[in-house]
Amino acid sequence: MKKIASIKNAKICAFCVNWYDPCNSNLRPVNTVAGLWEYEHNAMCKCLIRNANMYAWASCPKFKRKF
Repeated sequence: MKKIASIKNAKICAFCVNWYDPCNSNLRPVNTVAGLWEYEHNAMCKCLIRNANMYAWASCPKFKRKF
């Protein structure tokens, strides 16, 4: 399921540099001026900090913005 979120406000794994998705295949820009991006809600990729697979909607206190 695809969802839209603001990359400026949302601190979710899909927008974090530590969420290993090298091609950013689960992200698509919707409106870059407003900072809106579409992401695959249930996608799972490896978190380089936790060393575990994390959902795109998950979050943690060590969030660092990807873009």
